[in-house]
Amino acid sequence: MINIIVEGMTASGKSTLTNLLAERLKLDVMPEEFRDNYDLLGRFHHNRKWAFPMQLNFLVTRFAQYLCALEEGNYIMDRSLFGDKVYAKLYYELGYLSDGQFGQYKREAA
Repeated sequence: MINIIVEGMTASGKSTLTNLLAERLKLDVMPEEFRDNYDLLGRFHHNRKWAFPMQLNFLVTRFAQYLCALEEGNYIMDRSLFGDKVYAKLYYELGYLSDGQFGQYKREAA
């Protein structure tokens, strides 16, 4: 079983690298999943108060993807739950998450 995770900032070339490596190494691609029924990412772009529900949604989605990759094997992933903590901390430092929200996020991510 082979699982590779590509992490990086938005628009840094993760998807391009992921696809090139997948082709070269004959792996299945598991792209970053950020779709949801409530368009939390879109709402966040218009109002930063949506940072907390967006980050929790990302965490849950990435955890599910990670479990799927572990069970099925031979995946290269574009993002993971491990890097998600970096973004949550960044949003906290930017003031998009309150102390209570960041504390709750850390408890959920533990």
